[in-house]
Amino acid sequence: MDVRGLLDRPDRLRLIGCGCGLLIAPLAGIVASLSVVAIDAVAEDRQVISQVQQPASVRYPDGVRHVAGVRSVRSWLFRRHEPYELVVGSSLSYGHVLRLDIAGGPAPVIAGATWDANGVRVRLRSGHEVFVPARYFLNGR
Repeated sequence: MDVRGLLDRPDRLRLIGCGCGLLIAPLAGIVASLSVVAIDAVAEDRQVISQVQQPASVRYPDGVRHVAGVRSVRSWLFRRHEPYELVVGSSLSYGHVLRLDIAGGPAPVIAGATWDANGVRVRLRSGHEVFVPARYFLNGR
């Protein structure tokens, strides 16, 4: 049978159109699903759990009063839990970030901090301590 003869018939054209639709619909679904997963992977919601301010008695060369804080991180769309973050800097939205991979326990809460010329030592209620050298949070880092 000649191919041109198949395309001349309206019922064959409808069949080809339906076949294309059956191929395009699943492809559009796959693209939409991948888009949702990509958005969930990059869009995050951060909530401050606890924070401590640098005391006025401690001064750094950049003249800024710094803050240390722990943030909870969740994916924006599906609310998946990501590792907690310890942030030290001029604000909790901008500074040196350390990931705290804590699984299966309560959220890390700051019990106290010791600030000095060398940096800050943050103590968590769990007993863990993290030292962040000053060079990592001074001058807007």
